[in-house]
Amino acid sequence: MSRVAPSAHAQGRAYATFDGHRNGDFAPYVFVTEDYGQSWRSIAAGLPNGWSVNVITEHHRTPELLFLGNEIGVYMSIDRGKHWTRIKSNLPVVPVDDLAIHPRENDLIVGTHGRSAWILADVTPLEHLSAELLVEAGQLFPQKPVTMWAQKGDWPFYGATYSASNPPRGALIRYYLSDDQEKGDPARDSVAQESENEESEPDSEGFSLTIEDARGEHIRTLTTPSSSGINEVVWDWRYDAPYERDEAPNEGGGGFGGGPPQGPIVLPGTYTVTMDVRAQSYSTTVEIKADPRRPMTDANRMTRQEALMSLHTLAKPIYEATEAMERLAGQLTEASDLISEHDELPETLTTELEALEDDLSSIQSELGTVRSNAGIAADIQASSTLPTSDQLWQVDEAWDAMPNLLEQLNELILNRLPAFYTMLDSEGVRPHPGDAITLPSRRRRR
Repeated sequence: MSRVAPSAHAQGRAYATFDGHRNGDFAPYVFVTEDYGQSWRSIAAGLPNGWSVNVITEHHRTPELLFLGNEIGVYMSIDRGKHWTRIKSNLPVVPVDDLAIHPRENDLIVGTHGRSAWILADVTPLEHLSAELLVEAGQLFPQKPVTMWAQKGDWPFYGATYSASNPPRGALIRYYLSDDQEKGDPARDSVAQESENEESEPDSEGFSLTIEDARGEHIRTLTTPSSSGINEVVWDWRYDAPYERDEAPNEGGGGFGGGPPQGPIVLPGTYTVTMDVRAQSYSTTVEIKADPRRPMTDANRMTRQEALMSLHTLAKPIYEATEAMERLAGQLTEASDLISEHDELPETLTTELEALEDDLSSIQSELGTVRSNAGIAADIQASSTLPTSDQLWQVDEAWDAMPNLLEQLNELILNRLPAFYTMLDSEGVRPHPGDAITLPSRRRRR
Protein backbone atom coordinates (compact mmCIF):
# COMPACT_ATOMS: atom_id res chain seq x y z
CA MET A 1 0.00 0.00 0.00
CA SER A 2 1.50 3.32 -1.09
CA ARG A 3 -1.04 5.73 0.38
CA VAL A 4 -4.28 5.95 2.39
CA ALA A 5 -6.19 9.26 2.20
CA PRO A 6 -9.24 9.62 4.48
CA SER A 7 -11.91 11.91 3.05
CA ALA A 8 -12.56 15.27 4.68
CA HIS A 9 -16.10 15.32 3.27
CA ALA A 10 -17.81 12.01 4.04
CA GLN A 11 -17.59 9.72 7.04
CA GLY A 12 -16.46 6.25 6.12
CA ARG A 13 -14.89 7.36 2.84
CA ALA A 14 -11.19 6.86 2.15
CA TYR A 15 -8.94 6.41 -0.85
CA ALA A 16 -6.09 3.91 -1.10
CA THR A 17 -3.36 3.29 -3.66
CA PHE A 18 -1.12 0.26 -4.05
CA ASP A 19 2.33 -0.09 -5.61
CA GLY A 20 3.31 -3.58 -6.75
CA HIS A 21 6.40 -2.75 -8.79
CA ARG A 22 8.68 -4.53 -6.33
CA ASN A 23 6.93 -7.74 -7.34
CA GLY A 24 7.03 -6.91 -11.05
CA ASP A 25 3.45 -5.62 -11.09
CA PHE A 26 3.29 -2.12 -12.62
CA ALA A 27 -0.49 -1.87 -12.95
CA PRO A 28 -2.26 1.13 -11.36
CA TYR A 29 -4.27 0.25 -8.26
CA VAL A 30 -6.60 2.93 -6.87
CA PHE A 31 -9.60 2.17 -4.63
CA VAL A 32 -12.28 4.00 -2.67
CA THR A 33 -14.35 2.83 0.29
CA GLU A 34 -17.57 4.37 1.56
CA ASP A 35 -18.05 2.08 4.58
CA TYR A 36 -14.89 2.34 6.66
CA GLY A 37 -13.10 -0.30 4.59
CA GLN A 38 -15.74 -3.01 4.63
CA SER A 39 -15.81 -2.89 0.82
CA TRP A 40 -13.64 -1.27 -1.83
CA ARG A 41 -14.27 -0.17 -5.40
CA SER A 42 -11.61 0.40 -8.06
CA ILE A 43 -11.39 3.87 -9.60
CA ALA A 44 -8.28 3.18 -11.71
CA ALA A 45 -10.10 3.08 -15.05
CA GLY A 46 -8.50 5.52 -17.46
CA LEU A 47 -5.08 5.57 -15.80
CA PRO A 48 -2.22 4.36 -18.01
CA ASN A 49 -1.20 0.75 -17.50
CA GLY A 50 2.43 0.09 -16.70
CA TRP A 51 2.89 2.89 -14.17
CA SER A 52 2.34 2.25 -10.48
CA VAL A 53 0.55 4.82 -8.32
CA ASN A 54 2.35 6.50 -5.42
CA VAL A 55 -0.10 8.97 -3.90
CA ILE A 56 -3.68 10.27 -4.02
CA THR A 57 -5.23 13.30 -2.34
CA GLU A 58 -8.70 14.82 -2.14
CA HIS A 59 -9.33 18.55 -2.43
CA HIS A 60 -10.15 20.01 0.97
CA ARG A 61 -13.15 22.04 -0.36
CA THR A 62 -14.37 20.05 -3.35
CA PRO A 63 -14.94 16.31 -2.81
CA GLU A 64 -15.24 15.57 -6.53
CA LEU A 65 -11.73 16.86 -7.24
CA LEU A 66 -8.95 14.29 -6.81
CA PHE A 67 -5.25 14.45 -7.62
CA LEU A 68 -3.03 11.42 -8.13
CA GLY A 69 0.71 10.95 -8.58
CA ASN A 70 2.32 8.03 -10.40
CA GLU A 71 5.68 7.29 -12.01
CA ILE A 72 5.23 9.73 -14.90
CA GLY A 73 3.39 12.72 -13.43
CA VAL A 74 0.13 14.03 -11.98
CA TYR A 75 -3.45 13.12 -12.90
CA MET A 76 -6.68 14.79 -11.87
CA SER A 77 -10.33 13.80 -11.75
CA ILE A 78 -13.30 16.14 -11.50
CA ASP A 79 -15.80 13.33 -10.88
CA ARG A 80 -14.24 11.35 -7.99
CA GLY A 81 -12.29 8.97 -10.15
CA LYS A 82 -14.69 8.17 -12.99
CA HIS A 83 -12.34 9.85 -15.44
CA TRP A 84 -8.68 10.82 -15.12
CA THR A 85 -6.79 13.51 -17.02
CA ARG A 86 -3.06 14.04 -17.01
CA ILE A 87 -1.81 17.50 -15.98
CA LYS A 88 1.16 18.35 -18.13
CA SER A 89 1.67 22.11 -18.31
CA ASN A 90 5.43 22.52 -17.77
CA LEU A 91 5.75 19.53 -15.44
CA PRO A 92 8.34 17.13 -16.89
CA VAL A 93 7.88 13.37 -17.02
CA VAL A 94 8.93 12.52 -13.48
CA PRO A 95 7.87 10.21 -10.65
CA VAL A 96 5.59 11.95 -8.16
CA ASP A 97 5.97 10.77 -4.57
CA ASP A 98 3.74 13.21 -2.69
CA LEU A 99 0.94 15.74 -3.17
CA ALA A 100 -0.46 18.49 -0.96
CA ILE A 101 -2.94 21.34 -1.40
CA HIS A 102 -2.14 24.57 0.42
CA PRO A 103 -5.25 25.40 2.49
CA ARG A 104 -4.87 29.19 2.11
CA GLU A 105 -3.40 29.68 -1.36
CA ASN A 106 -5.18 26.65 -2.87
CA ASP A 107 -1.97 25.70 -4.69
CA LEU A 108 -1.27 22.10 -5.67
CA ILE A 109 2.21 21.23 -4.36
CA VAL A 110 3.88 18.31 -6.11
CA GLY A 111 6.81 16.48 -4.53
CA THR A 112 8.78 14.78 -7.31
CA HIS A 113 11.46 12.10 -7.12
CA GLY A 114 14.74 13.91 -7.73
CA ARG A 115 13.29 16.94 -9.54
CA SER A 116 12.43 19.14 -6.55
CA ALA A 117 8.96 20.54 -5.84
CA TRP A 118 6.54 21.77 -8.50
CA ILE A 119 3.57 24.05 -7.76
CA LEU A 120 0.38 24.52 -9.76
CA ALA A 121 -0.80 27.90 -8.48
CA ASP A 122 -4.42 28.30 -7.39
CA VAL A 123 -6.44 25.34 -8.62
CA THR A 124 -9.74 27.17 -8.02
CA PRO A 125 -10.79 26.83 -11.69
CA LEU A 126 -10.42 23.05 -11.43
CA GLU A 127 -12.84 23.06 -8.49
CA HIS A 128 -15.56 24.46 -10.72
CA LEU A 129 -15.09 22.13 -13.68
CA SER A 130 -17.88 19.65 -14.33
CA ALA A 131 -19.36 17.76 -17.24
CA GLU A 132 -22.25 20.24 -17.27
CA LEU A 133 -19.94 23.26 -17.40
CA LEU A 134 -17.74 21.82 -20.14
CA VAL A 135 -20.58 21.76 -22.66
CA GLU A 136 -21.22 25.47 -22.15
CA ALA A 137 -19.72 27.99 -24.57
CA GLY A 138 -17.62 29.39 -21.74
CA GLN A 139 -17.41 30.28 -18.09
CA LEU A 140 -15.74 32.89 -15.90
CA PHE A 141 -14.42 31.38 -12.70
CA PRO A 142 -14.68 33.05 -9.27
CA GLN A 143 -11.76 35.38 -8.73
CA LYS A 144 -9.74 35.66 -5.54
CA PRO A 145 -9.56 39.10 -3.88
CA VAL A 146 -6.34 40.83 -4.84
CA THR A 147 -4.31 43.43 -2.97
CA MET A 148 -2.56 46.22 -4.86
CA TRP A 149 0.76 45.64 -3.15
CA ALA A 150 3.42 48.29 -3.63
CA GLN A 151 6.37 46.22 -4.79
CA LYS A 152 9.89 46.80 -3.57
CA GLY A 153 12.99 46.22 -5.66
CA ASP A 154 16.07 44.38 -4.40
CA TRP A 155 18.45 47.34 -4.81
CA PRO A 156 21.24 47.50 -3.69
CA PHE A 157 21.35 43.73 -3.22
CA TYR A 158 20.84 42.63 -6.82
CA GLY A 159 21.04 38.85 -7.02
CA ALA A 160 21.65 38.42 -3.29
CA THR A 161 18.11 38.30 -1.92
CA TYR A 162 17.28 34.75 -3.10
CA SER A 163 13.62 35.66 -3.49
CA ALA A 164 11.16 33.94 -5.79
CA SER A 165 9.31 35.79 -8.52
CA ASN A 166 6.29 37.79 -7.43
CA PRO A 167 2.82 36.79 -8.63
CA PRO A 168 1.59 38.72 -11.68
CA ARG A 169 0.99 42.37 -10.82
CA GLY A 170 -2.73 42.67 -11.20
CA ALA A 171 -5.89 40.60 -10.97
CA LEU A 172 -5.53 37.15 -12.53
CA ILE A 173 -8.77 36.45 -14.41
CA ARG A 174 -9.37 32.84 -15.40
CA TYR A 175 -12.06 31.59 -17.74
CA TYR A 176 -13.08 28.53 -19.72
CA LEU A 177 -13.80 28.40 -23.45
CA SER A 178 -15.43 25.36 -25.03
CA ASP A 179 -14.84 23.87 -28.44
CA ASP A 180 -17.59 22.15 -30.47
CA GLN A 181 -17.74 19.26 -27.96
CA GLU A 182 -17.87 16.59 -30.66
CA LYS A 183 -14.96 14.42 -29.51
CA GLY A 184 -16.75 12.02 -27.19
CA ASP A 185 -17.07 12.47 -23.46
CA PRO A 186 -16.91 16.20 -22.65
CA ALA A 187 -15.68 15.75 -19.10
CA ARG A 188 -12.66 13.84 -20.38
CA ASP A 189 -11.86 15.45 -23.72
CA SER A 190 -12.21 19.14 -22.84
CA VAL A 191 -10.32 18.92 -19.56
CA ALA A 192 -7.61 16.96 -21.33
CA GLN A 193 -7.15 19.77 -23.81
CA GLU A 194 -6.75 22.26 -20.99
CA SER A 195 -4.65 20.21 -18.62
CA GLU A 196 -2.22 18.92 -21.23
CA ASN A 197 -1.70 22.46 -22.49
CA GLU A 198 -2.29 21.45 -26.09
CA GLU A 199 -2.50 24.19 -28.68
CA SER A 200 -5.96 24.60 -30.14
CA GLU A 201 -7.56 26.80 -32.71
CA PRO A 202 -8.90 30.18 -31.51
CA ASP A 203 -12.63 30.64 -31.21
CA SER A 204 -13.62 31.61 -34.76
CA GLU A 205 -16.39 33.90 -33.52
CA GLY A 206 -14.15 35.60 -30.97
CA PHE A 207 -15.17 37.12 -27.67
CA SER A 208 -14.42 40.11 -25.49
CA LEU A 209 -13.65 40.59 -21.83
CA THR A 210 -14.72 43.87 -20.27
CA ILE A 211 -14.45 45.34 -16.80
CA GLU A 212 -16.91 47.73 -15.15
CA ASP A 213 -17.01 49.40 -11.76
CA ALA A 214 -19.80 49.13 -9.19
CA ARG A 215 -21.74 51.92 -10.95
CA GLY A 216 -21.61 50.10 -14.28
CA GLU A 217 -19.11 52.51 -15.83
CA HIS A 218 -16.69 51.02 -18.33
CA ILE A 219 -13.14 50.59 -17.06
CA ARG A 220 -11.24 48.33 -19.41
CA THR A 221 -11.53 46.08 -22.45
CA LEU A 222 -8.96 43.29 -22.40
CA THR A 223 -7.59 41.36 -25.35
CA THR A 224 -7.72 37.75 -24.19
CA PRO A 225 -6.51 34.35 -25.42
CA SER A 226 -9.22 32.44 -27.26
CA SER A 227 -7.94 28.86 -27.16
CA SER A 228 -10.33 26.19 -25.94
CA GLY A 229 -9.83 25.10 -22.35
CA ILE A 230 -8.87 27.17 -19.33
CA ASN A 231 -7.21 30.49 -20.13
CA GLU A 232 -6.02 33.35 -17.98
CA VAL A 233 -5.32 37.04 -18.44
CA VAL A 234 -3.88 39.57 -16.00
CA TRP A 235 -5.73 42.84 -15.54
CA ASP A 236 -3.17 45.36 -14.29
CA TRP A 237 -5.87 47.35 -12.42
CA ARG A 238 -5.71 50.10 -15.04
CA TYR A 239 -8.28 51.93 -17.13
CA ASP A 240 -8.13 51.71 -20.91
CA ALA A 241 -5.19 53.55 -22.45
CA PRO A 242 -6.14 57.12 -23.39
CA TYR A 243 -5.28 56.48 -27.04
CA GLU A 244 -3.81 53.90 -29.39
CA ARG A 245 -1.02 54.10 -31.89
CA ASP A 246 0.50 51.55 -34.25
CA GLU A 247 4.17 52.27 -33.64
CA ALA A 248 5.88 51.78 -30.29
CA PRO A 249 6.40 55.34 -29.03
CA ASN A 250 8.96 56.79 -26.68
CA GLU A 251 6.09 57.66 -24.43
CA GLY A 252 5.05 56.51 -21.04
CA GLY A 253 2.52 55.78 -18.37
CA GLY A 254 -0.05 58.34 -19.35
CA GLY A 255 1.49 59.02 -22.73
CA PHE A 256 3.92 61.65 -21.47
CA GLY A 257 7.26 59.85 -21.66
CA GLY A 258 8.79 56.43 -20.90
CA GLY A 259 6.68 53.65 -22.47
CA PRO A 260 3.34 52.89 -24.12
CA PRO A 261 0.28 54.88 -23.03
CA GLN A 262 -1.53 53.54 -19.98
CA GLY A 263 -4.64 54.44 -18.06
CA PRO A 264 -4.53 55.25 -14.35
CA ILE A 265 -4.91 52.56 -11.70
CA VAL A 266 -8.45 52.09 -10.39
CA LEU A 267 -9.62 52.77 -6.86
CA PRO A 268 -10.06 49.85 -4.44
CA GLY A 269 -13.49 48.29 -4.81
CA THR A 270 -15.48 45.52 -6.46
CA TYR A 271 -15.40 45.26 -10.25
CA THR A 272 -17.49 43.17 -12.63
CA VAL A 273 -15.76 41.13 -15.31
CA THR A 274 -17.90 40.16 -18.30
CA MET A 275 -17.08 37.81 -21.15
CA ASP A 276 -19.14 37.61 -24.33
CA VAL A 277 -18.63 34.47 -26.39
CA ARG A 278 -20.87 32.96 -29.04
CA ALA A 279 -23.68 35.41 -28.26
CA GLN A 280 -23.70 34.38 -24.60
CA SER A 281 -22.60 36.52 -21.67
CA TYR A 282 -20.79 35.35 -18.54
CA SER A 283 -19.76 37.49 -15.60
CA THR A 284 -18.03 37.40 -12.25
CA THR A 285 -16.66 39.93 -9.78
CA VAL A 286 -13.18 40.69 -8.50
CA GLU A 287 -12.43 42.59 -5.30
CA ILE A 288 -9.47 44.98 -5.39
CA LYS A 289 -7.99 45.92 -2.02
CA ALA A 290 -5.63 48.75 -1.14
CA ASP A 291 -2.16 48.04 0.21
CA PRO A 292 -2.70 48.12 4.00
CA ARG A 293 0.86 49.38 4.46
CA ARG A 294 -0.05 52.61 2.64
CA PRO A 295 -3.07 54.01 4.50
CA MET A 296 -4.98 56.83 2.86
CA THR A 297 -8.32 58.45 3.64
CA ASP A 298 -11.15 58.03 1.16
CA ALA A 299 -11.28 61.80 0.59
CA ASN A 300 -7.57 62.02 -0.21
CA ARG A 301 -7.76 58.94 -2.40
CA MET A 302 -10.66 60.47 -4.35
CA THR A 303 -8.84 63.79 -4.82
CA ARG A 304 -5.83 61.91 -6.13
CA GLN A 305 -7.97 59.82 -8.48
CA GLU A 306 -9.79 62.88 -9.84
CA ALA A 307 -6.45 64.46 -10.73
CA LEU A 308 -5.32 61.27 -12.47
CA MET A 309 -8.57 60.89 -14.40
CA SER A 310 -8.42 64.54 -15.44
CA LEU A 311 -4.96 63.99 -16.93
CA HIS A 312 -6.13 60.72 -18.47
CA THR A 313 -8.85 62.62 -20.35
CA LEU A 314 -6.34 65.25 -21.47
CA ALA A 315 -3.78 62.73 -22.75
CA LYS A 316 -5.55 62.01 -26.05
CA PRO A 317 -5.89 65.63 -27.29
CA ILE A 318 -2.26 66.24 -26.27
CA TYR A 319 -1.18 63.23 -28.31
CA GLU A 320 -3.33 64.25 -31.29
CA ALA A 321 -1.96 67.80 -31.14
CA THR A 322 1.59 66.47 -31.06
CA GLU A 323 0.94 64.25 -34.08
CA ALA A 324 -0.72 67.11 -35.96
CA MET A 325 2.18 69.49 -35.36
CA GLU A 326 4.72 66.90 -36.49
CA ARG A 327 2.66 66.42 -39.64
CA LEU A 328 2.36 70.18 -40.28
CA ALA A 329 6.07 70.72 -39.66
CA GLY A 330 6.87 68.09 -42.27
CA GLN A 331 4.49 69.68 -44.76
CA LEU A 332 6.02 73.13 -44.25
CA THR A 333 9.50 71.69 -44.76
CA GLU A 334 8.38 70.15 -48.05
CA ALA A 335 6.80 73.45 -49.09
CA SER A 336 10.04 75.30 -48.28
CA ASP A 337 12.00 72.86 -50.43
CA LEU A 338 9.58 73.35 -53.32
CA ILE A 339 9.80 77.15 -53.08
CA SER A 340 13.61 77.00 -53.12
CA GLU A 341 13.44 75.15 -56.45
CA HIS A 342 11.61 78.01 -58.17
CA ASP A 343 12.85 81.48 -59.14
CA GLU A 344 10.94 84.73 -59.28
CA LEU A 345 8.10 83.70 -56.98
CA PRO A 346 6.07 86.38 -55.17
CA GLU A 347 7.61 87.39 -51.86
CA THR A 348 4.24 86.84 -50.24
CA LEU A 349 4.79 83.07 -50.45
CA THR A 350 8.02 83.22 -48.47
CA THR A 351 6.52 85.68 -46.02
CA GLU A 352 3.50 83.46 -45.38
CA LEU A 353 5.70 80.38 -45.05
CA GLU A 354 7.82 82.09 -42.41
CA ALA A 355 4.72 83.27 -40.56
CA LEU A 356 3.32 79.74 -40.54
CA GLU A 357 6.62 78.32 -39.28
CA ASP A 358 6.82 80.94 -36.52
CA ASP A 359 3.25 80.33 -35.40
CA LEU A 360 3.73 76.56 -35.45
CA SER A 361 6.92 76.93 -33.41
CA SER A 362 5.05 79.06 -30.88
CA ILE A 363 2.30 76.44 -30.57
CA GLN A 364 4.91 73.70 -30.16
CA SER A 365 6.47 75.64 -27.31
CA GLU A 366 3.10 76.01 -25.61
CA LEU A 367 2.38 72.32 -26.07
CA GLY A 368 5.73 71.46 -24.54
CA THR A 369 4.69 73.33 -21.40
CA VAL A 370 1.35 71.51 -21.37
CA ARG A 371 3.07 68.13 -21.76
CA SER A 372 5.43 68.98 -18.93
CA ASN A 373 2.56 69.88 -16.62
CA ALA A 374 0.49 66.85 -17.66
CA GLY A 375 3.50 64.60 -17.13
CA ILE A 376 2.97 65.00 -13.40
CA ALA A 377 0.54 62.06 -13.72
CA ALA A 378 3.36 59.57 -13.20
CA ASP A 379 4.42 61.24 -9.95
CA ILE A 380 0.86 61.42 -8.66
CA GLN A 381 0.27 57.74 -9.52
CA ALA A 382 3.48 56.65 -7.79
CA SER A 383 2.56 58.42 -4.55
CA SER A 384 0.21 57.17 -1.86
CA THR A 385 -0.49 60.65 -0.51
CA LEU A 386 -2.73 63.56 -1.39
CA PRO A 387 -1.40 65.43 -4.46
CA THR A 388 0.49 68.55 -3.49
CA SER A 389 -0.89 72.00 -4.23
CA ASP A 390 1.81 72.44 -6.88
CA GLN A 391 0.76 69.20 -8.59
CA LEU A 392 -2.89 70.21 -8.63
CA TRP A 393 -1.83 73.62 -10.00
CA GLN A 394 -0.01 71.85 -12.84
CA VAL A 395 -3.15 69.88 -13.67
CA ASP A 396 -5.17 73.10 -13.82
CA GLU A 397 -2.49 74.83 -15.91
CA ALA A 398 -2.49 72.01 -18.45
CA TRP A 399 -6.26 72.19 -18.86
CA ASP A 400 -6.35 76.00 -18.95
CA ALA A 401 -3.77 76.16 -21.75
CA MET A 402 -5.34 73.59 -24.08
CA PRO A 403 -8.40 75.49 -25.41
CA ASN A 404 -6.38 78.40 -26.81
CA LEU A 405 -3.65 76.06 -28.04
CA LEU A 406 -6.09 73.88 -29.96
CA GLU A 407 -7.85 76.95 -31.34
CA GLN A 408 -4.57 78.18 -32.83
CA LEU A 409 -3.65 74.73 -34.11
CA ASN A 410 -7.04 74.14 -35.70
CA GLU A 411 -6.80 77.53 -37.40
CA LEU A 412 -3.62 76.31 -39.08
CA ILE A 413 -5.15 72.96 -40.02
CA LEU A 414 -8.52 74.17 -41.28
CA ASN A 415 -7.75 77.57 -42.78
CA ARG A 416 -4.22 78.87 -43.03
CA LEU A 417 -2.48 75.76 -44.41
CA PRO A 418 -5.17 75.11 -47.06
CA ALA A 419 -5.02 78.79 -48.09
CA PHE A 420 -1.22 78.59 -48.33
CA TYR A 421 -1.43 75.52 -50.54
CA THR A 422 -3.86 77.37 -52.79
CA MET A 423 -1.30 80.19 -53.11
CA LEU A 424 1.42 77.68 -54.01
CA ASP A 425 -0.75 75.95 -56.56
CA SER A 426 -1.70 79.24 -58.22
CA GLU A 427 2.01 79.89 -58.80
CA GLY A 428 2.57 76.40 -60.18
CA VAL A 429 4.50 75.27 -57.12
CA ARG A 430 3.54 71.69 -56.48
CA PRO A 431 5.36 68.41 -55.85
CA HIS A 432 6.84 66.80 -58.95
CA PRO A 433 5.17 63.44 -59.52
CA GLY A 434 8.44 61.98 -60.82
CA ASP A 435 9.49 60.61 -64.17
CA ALA A 436 7.34 58.24 -66.17
CA ILE A 437 8.11 54.54 -65.93
CA THR A 438 8.81 52.74 -69.19
CA LEU A 439 8.28 49.06 -69.91
CA PRO A 440 11.17 47.38 -71.76
CA SER A 441 10.53 45.00 -74.63
CA ARG A 442 9.85 41.43 -73.62
CA ARG A 443 12.44 38.91 -74.65
CA ARG A 444 11.03 35.74 -76.14
CA ARG A 445 12.64 32.46 -77.04
CA ARG A 446 13.14 31.82 -80.68
